[in-house]
Formats: sequence, C-alpha cells, structure tokens
Amino acid sequence: MAQQHLELLMAGLPDSEAKHLDLRFRELGIADQEACSVVETRAFMNPEHRCTPEKFKYRLTNCSAISYGLFIVLNPDHKGRLSKLDPGMLEKLTNQEDSASQKLALVAHAVSTLGTSPVVTDEDMAFPKNWRDAQPNGVGHKAHGRTVCLHSLAILPEFQGLGLGPLLMNTYLGFLNEARIADRAALLCEERLVPFYEKLGFKFLGPSSAQFGGGGWYDMVHDFKDTVDAKATPS
Repeated sequence: MAQQHLELLMAGLPDSEAKHLDLRFRELGIADQEACSVVETRAFMNPEHRCTPEKFKYRLTNCSAISYGLFIVLNPDHKGRLSKLDPGMLEKLTNQEDSASQKLALVAHAVSTLGTSPVVTDEDMAFPKNWRDAQPNGVGHKAHGRTVCLHSLAILPEFQGLGLGPLLMNTYLGFLNEARIADRAALLCEERLVPFYEKLGFKFLGPSSAQFGGGGWYDMVHDFKDTVDAKATPS
C-alpha cells in the first residue's frame, strides 16, 4: 500500500529528473539507523536540531510503523546523483539486510512518534534515557496517541532541489490518512519553512511553546479529517 501511494504521485509528476528516479517508499527499521543518522547529519546544519543516533534507535525500535524512508535503487555503475557519493558514505546509506538482487540507498526520511497532544511538545521530542529497560515514563512515544509527531523530514543534500521533500511528504501523509493510524500529523518548523508546509496542507498555529534545540519554533498541524472532507467535497 505504501509504495502504491508513491507510484501514483510519481505518475502525475511532469517530466523531470525526479520522475525518472527509481524510488522506493518503505517502512524504516532499526537496521536503517546508520543511514538515517547520515542523512540527518548532512541535512541539518545545526547539531542541536538533529536526531541523535541513540534517539533514532529508540524511535526506529518503537515507532517503525510510522517512520518511512525514500530509497533509490542502486544501479551497478552508480550513475547520476549517486556518482556524487563516495563509496564509504554510499555503504552507510545502504541497508545490508536488503536482498543481493536489489540494494537500496536511503535519500530521505520522515521519522515520527505518536503523541497525545494536538501539537508537538517537548515531551514528544524527548525519549527515556534508559528506554531499553524502563517502562514508559511520559516522554517520547505514546502508543495510544492520535497525533503523528513528525520529528525529522530530511533530504540528502545530493538529492535536494528535485522536489523530493513534497513527494515524500505527500506520499507519507496519504499513507497515514488511508491507514487511519492517527487523527492528525503535527510538527515544529522554523518560520522560513511555514510556507512550504502550508502548501502541503498544514495549518499554521503560531509560535510553539516547545523549547527543543533552543526554541523559536512554530506549530503546524495537518488534520486528516480535513483531507477526507476535502476529497468528498465537489470542486
């Protein structure tokens, strides 16, 4: 079902470099942690805004069902944008558990948890420091939550400028909406990115109270009910 959302959107793209990429959209797991860390580090210049490797391990262990990656199928001679990546980095972006007949390299990801607030809070951004041993303590992923808290939308720099951000987000939101996993998706963003997320159907709710990474964030929310109603309303 997830891959079908991507293929449907790609079929509607105008002729472009992105349209001709051999892409896959699939659930992320703990085996993708190193690749996610590479993409995150390359995509976010401010270290305070990055998800740490340990936090990725926590999220990909507990929230893989709502964390998805956009992968490119590796070609034998690594043509195109793949040629810009050195072999060592390309190996880190590749899940060694993939079948030998089809290796995939991560180029973008959307990593989330579930929360109980209609917006992303500092509790949602945190994770239990001894999460492997402890019972849930009120921070991090809340399995009964109805808000998908999108913590990280990251695109590998070598694949930026192709429209993969909107492609990934529209695929991801379409999948979540159809799967009925939650009632809404919420995120924190910098002021300069508000227009980007508004174009994707997010509502601007103003300054956030969250102080993660120094604060200065804005709340954005995408209500899945609005999406369903919009599809049912004649234009």
